[in-house]
Amino acid sequence: MERFRLDGRVAMVTGASAGLGARFARVFDEAGASVVLVARRADRLEGLAAELDDALVAPADLADPEQRASTVTAALERFGQVDVLVNNAGILHMAPLLDISVEDWDRTFDVNVRAMLLTTQVAA
Repeated sequence: MERFRLDGRVAMVTGASAGLGARFARVFDEAGASVVLVARRADRLEGLAAELDDALVAPADLADPEQRASTVTAALERFGQVDVLVNNAGILHMAPLLDISVEDWDRTFDVNVRAMLLTTQVAA
C-alpha cells in the first residue's frame, strides 16, 4: 500500500458529513492526506474531524456560490493547495417528476450539477 500514500497531499471531500463522503474522508486520512470536509451539517463534520489526523471543517451549502468559493479559499489558506477533489455532495427530492416544483428542481440542479462544475473550476 506504500505506493498509494498521499502524504503531503490535500483532499477536499464534499458531502463529507455522512455515507460515502465520510468514508472517502477516512480513507484519504488513512493514506496520509490532509482532508477538507465540506457539507451543510457542521456538527457532523466536527465529529468526523475529531477522528482524523489533519482535517479542516468547511461547512457550506454548495448551492450558494459564496459558500462554495469560501470552502476552496479556506482550504488554500490552511493547506496552500487542493490536490484531490471528490464531488460527492448531492440532494434528492423524492416525488414524481410532474409534482416537483421549479424551486426544488433548481436547488437539486444547483447542488448536484452546478456545484460540481464550479467547485472544480475554483479549486483548479
